[in-house]
Amino acid sequence: MDGFLLIDKPQGPSSFTAVAHVRRLYKIRKAGHTGTLDPLASGLLIVALGQSTRLIPYLSLEPKRYIFRVRFGTQTDTLDSEGKIVYSGGHLPGYTSVMQVCAVFGDGYEQYPPEYSAVRIDGVRAYELARSGKQVRIAPRRIHLHEFRCVNYDVCSGSAEFTVTCSGGTYVRSLARDIARELGTFGFASMIRRTGAGAFSVEQAKNLDDLDGTDASILKASDILQHYQSVVLGKNQMELVSRGRVVVLDTNLKTYETVIAYKENGVLAAVLVRKCPGPDDEHSSVVSEKMNSGPVFHPVRVFHDETGN
Repeated sequence: MDGFLLIDKPQGPSSFTAVAHVRRLYKIRKAGHTGTLDPLASGLLIVALGQSTRLIPYLSLEPKRYIFRVRFGTQTDTLDSEGKIVYSGGHLPGYTSVMQVCAVFGDGYEQYPPEYSAVRIDGVRAYELARSGKQVRIAPRRIHLHEFRCVNYDVCSGSAEFTVTCSGGTYVRSLARDIARELGTFGFASMIRRTGAGAFSVEQAKNLDDLDGTDASILKASDILQHYQSVVLGKNQMELVSRGRVVVLDTNLKTYETVIAYKENGVLAAVLVRKCPGPDDEHSSVVSEKMNSGPVFHPVRVFHDETGN
């Protein structure tokens, strides 16, 4: 059982727990998600099944889209409502300041990930260090905010709602902290919901409780990888690819670096990357000769059906 599930993860379970539920329900040993959602975050979680886990690096999952709320006046150690309050007594900013704060961040900025995050520091997760009471120092990373705006602010409660379209690697919890800092106060993310990733929307997703363990909800690789050029391999070409050998394709593919190959019956066969012979390539003469007939591609992922073919 191969393919992808678009899941609307609820608040509460971790991404790992959601994937474990999928494994049990679909009676499959191999499954993995394409990007973690915090336990208190909800929204789009893309889960790959079986051999499709090997396709995760080829998915187009940017930009990410979120809706989130910031509660002003206090800050927690985890930067969300799950943590302990570490700062309090901050003022509640005015309506106009909150509605205009997004413009300060422009296209993006150098963002410090939360101390309670999965970032590795000398091989150890940052949240493990934070939980043990050790000082956590995480290097900032450049993130991009393509669209960022405040859609609502309740001055009385000090709660503001934002939407953002951003680059991968953006921590919404850190963004909540930094919004508050820009306004001269404290703040944390009281709600986070991922509404989309790349071409995929949470509106396409299924609730965990609605999954029935059949392939009715599973998207095929061809549905997910539409942003790549595809090619159908003939029997001889398939024989070469299955043995990890280079293959000559049609000249109309010479401008593509990566193509997705299918068998004649429509089953996913391989991910192919265009081959250019290098000076240290022991097969350079063979590749050069083949290039006279058309662009040469070599397989970087080969997929087999249940019969091993």
